Amino acid sequence: MKAVRNTRQKQVIAAAVAELDHPTASDVFRRARESVSDISLGTVYRVLSNMADGGLVRRVSFSYGEDIFDKTLKPHCHIRCRCCGRVRDVRLNDGPVWENMVSDAGDFTVESSHIEFTGVCGECRRLCE
Repeated sequence: MKAVRNTRQKQVIAAAVAELDHPTASDVFRRARESVSDISLGTVYRVLSNMADGGLVRRVSFSYGEDIFDKTLKPHCHIRCRCCGRVRDVRLNDGPVWENMVSDAGDFTVESSHIEFTGVCGECRRLCE
């Protein structure tokens, strides 16, 4: 098994993910460059992918826009503003709807899910009024 080195670049990328709210790789790259000026976008993508593969972050793909990297690993959903692209966590209320969605899976084993809601955030709504 290959040893995984904990480089300065990996530390800076992990710190950026921890500090930012639902960052894209581009967001992490901009933040990481503040500490490591010669870091490449390719390095950021590679480290984020490794973090996602290792279960340290969750990669979330949306119907449009860049993937985000979510530090919250427990099951939850997301709401995305269709104007500015901001992403927030939202929880589904417990109840029969969620249970029915999963119970209809038959012999399929559900390993993960992603539910995306879209709308307009309060800030964008105020700008549009």
